[in-house]
Amino acid sequence: MKLALLFVPVALALTLSEGASNAFVQPAMAGHEWPSDDGCLTYPAWDMVNNNCTDKKLLIVPLQATGYGGSLHAYARMKANPFGTSDTDCQAISIDTTNSEFNASAVKNTFSTTVVTLDLGTFNVSSSGTYHFECHLGRSGGAVVNVEAN
Repeated sequence: MKLALLFVPVALALTLSEGASNAFVQPAMAGHEWPSDDGCLTYPAWDMVNNNCTDKKLLIVPLQATGYGGSLHAYARMKANPFGTSDTDCQAISIDTTNSEFNASAVKNTFSTTVVTLDLGTFNVSSSGTYHFECHLGRSGGAVVNVEAN
């Protein structure tokens, strides 16, 4: 009986909450280096993607919100290199049906040596629902954990 009394409020809270259930979250390891993979970025399972080379690298993390059409708010969890001398930046970019840029969020960067969540702002998504994040990882240790839009 006590278990049933505990279960009802928890189930109700989970059912009525919005939060993460409306978010499109993608781990950085789902992305790929652009324009070519030269082995500088590491993609460990369940961890952040790190840049192990001495120059900045571009990481593309794709997402799809099929038939969405509207605005989303973008966030990125990332850090600069361990010395705080090379920043990491991210931007969300939506793509239209001709594979051209439709709209984009602001580009935000950090020199923080620990992981921070940056608010990239709002951007519009075309009815195709295709968008991606472009993150430039700081040299010698810049990293991205995940990206999110809701």
